[in-house]
Amino acid sequence: MPRLAPLRLGKHRWIPSPETMTANKIRSVALRTAYNHHAANAGYKTILLHTHPQAIFGVDECNPAMMTGLRRKYMWLAEFDVAQYVRKHAIDVVHVLYGEEYYRFLGRLLPNTPIVATFHQPADMLYNEVTQGNLMGRVAGLAHKVNKDRFSRLSAAIVMTAAQKEVLKTVMAADKIHIVPLGVDVAHLSAKFTARNAARSPFLVLSVGNWQRDWGFYFKVVGYCQMAHPEWRFVLVNKRLPEAYRAQVPQFPNLTFRDNVSDNELYELYLRASVQFMPFLSAAGNNSFNESLALGCPVVTNIAEDAHLYRDKVVTLYPTSSVEAAVEACLYYTQLLGSERETLAIAANAHSREKDWPVVAQRTLEIYQSVL
Repeated sequence: MPRLAPLRLGKHRWIPSPETMTANKIRSVALRTAYNHHAANAGYKTILLHTHPQAIFGVDECNPAMMTGLRRKYMWLAEFDVAQYVRKHAIDVVHVLYGEEYYRFLGRLLPNTPIVATFHQPADMLYNEVTQGNLMGRVAGLAHKVNKDRFSRLSAAIVMTAAQKEVLKTVMAADKIHIVPLGVDVAHLSAKFTARNAARSPFLVLSVGNWQRDWGFYFKVVGYCQMAHPEWRFVLVNKRLPEAYRAQVPQFPNLTFRDNVSDNELYELYLRASVQFMPFLSAAGNNSFNESLALGCPVVTNIAEDAHLYRDKVVTLYPTSSVEAAVEACLYYTQLLGSERETLAIAANAHSREKDWPVVAQRTLEIYQSVL
């Protein structure tokens, strides 16, 4: 393994209050990324409010002063910051919340410290990471070649889908891989759901988010519905829609594009929509999916793993390549009677409670405990 010069600690980490540190039963350190496009309640921010790490390392785009350009370009350099911190403090476990972005050298740097890594990328992208290690660029790929055996050094891995687990099983023991879903703030969103005072608009078809969405297919559906269902109104909420697709928006009078909404405006859209349409290229956990169900809005998509959601019609799957099938799936929700729509909304909210953040965090803490 190549030797790097010592990296200075201090401005590259965040330390919580002494009261929080004292309250910790398991002394952990977290390595994660805070992206500008993430909402305030994004998953890998929220879970840390429940697991209470003693220090948090990693790129923080929301606070650029805390991160040098070198670490932003080569994110895994933060592993060396973590290693220095752990050697100076009593730490029980290190949790790498973005295993694809950071986990390269920690297994060798901290051979006696339990390391848990969460892998959040869809199975096809995770496969590329496991086999080539180049998800974060050429230098990350070179680091992968130096440490191809790093996955076997993990004390535990956390994934969100069975497909991801199948990928990791090729490089580490299956009994070390745990499926834990991405969480959602059920208490906050359920309060919004309970307090709602406006009926849903039967012809409002909502789509939220950007990551791994199949925009080519999305615009085919919108275009098809101009003739097939002119009464439908599509609303697309996306801060990062590629420019080529932004340029297409004016062609569709049945589409409203919103690139900047407040949280409350977004919640109102979830509460008003008859369905959220989510065409994916690939998928694992997804905040928009979870928030939609918590606010009583069913989902039409081409990728989802929870079979009981299909049975209850909270989620409907369609074949990826069929525009007609996707439209037919959405049509079911636009035709529901008011009482039927309300019953379905209540069921969607109830299902979201399986992914409540305190539940997800408790499962994570149990994984920490299992590796000590």
